[in-house]
Amino acid sequence: MIIKESLKYKGKFKIFEIDIKLKKMKKIAEFDNLVTNDGLDEIVSKFLPNSIGYDNGLEVKYLALGDNSTPVTGTDPKLTSEQYRTIPIDSFATTTGVVYFDFYLTSGECNTFTIEELGIYISNLATPVVDTGVLLSHVLYHYVKNSSVEILVRYTITLA
Repeated sequence: MIIKESLKYKGKFKIFEIDIKLKKMKKIAEFDNLVTNDGLDEIVSKFLPNSIGYDNGLEVKYLALGDNSTPVTGTDPKLTSEQYRTIPIDSFATTTGVVYFDFYLTSGECNTFTIEELGIYISNLATPVVDTGVLLSHVLYHYVKNSSVEILVRYTITLA
C-alpha cells in the first residue's frame, strides 16, 4: 500500500480598518502571501539537531511594515525597506493545523509613510530592531493610513 501525503503551508492576511469616530470595523483586504525560502528552512530545521545555524524558535514575533513596492521573491531575507514593526496582541488556535495572530496599529502609528509591504518575522533572532529575525512571509500591500483609523491585521497559518 502506498500512502501519499503532502504537508502544505499557507499564510493569509486579513486587514480590518476601524473608524475611531463611528466605532465601526470593516474588512478592507484579504490575500494569501509568499512564504520565503528562509521561513520554510526554519520550519524544516526543527526536525534536525540544532547544528545548522538556526535557533529553535518558530514563534511569530513581529509584523513588519515597509514603504517599498519592489516585487517580493522567495529569496527575500528581509523587507525591502522596513519602517515599523509591532508584536502580536493575540494568538490562538481554533482548529487542527490552524493558528491566528492579531496585530494592531493605533491611530498614531504608521501615519508617516505609505504602507507598501508587510512581513512576518519569526525566531528568537527577531528583536524590536528592524531587519532582525527570519522573514517567514512577505507580501506587497498598498495602504495609506491616517490618524482617523486603527488597523487590525490578522495573519493565519494553516498546515494541512
